[in-house]
Amino acid sequence: MADVSDRLVDIACEARASITRDGDWIEFDHDDEGDPKWSHQAIAFYVAIAPFVRSGVVHFEGEDGARWSYIYADGRMTQQGWLGWDGSIEPFGEYVDAPSPE
Repeated sequence: MADVSDRLVDIACEARASITRDGDWIEFDHDDEGDPKWSHQAIAFYVAIAPFVRSGVVHFEGEDGARWSYIYADGRMTQQGWLGWDGSIEPFGEYVDAPSPE
């Protein structure tokens, strides 16, 4: 877990992302370094930044092909899709069976 004094860019590894600043905006991109793995810390990061995000969507694709997104609006975040890492349909949610491909 990162210290509270760490800068956002310093803890981006927990989010499996790279972060750059573009004027008043912060831009997220995928991390090409190493072999990043999803974790509870990554989920916690994306949940924790919600109050500071005006709007936006972050898309993910797991090693198993699962796809999910975090959608930000009005300081809140919701998950769309099935997170293959823990089998949830909401952050820190309970496991649910994978949706059928139909």
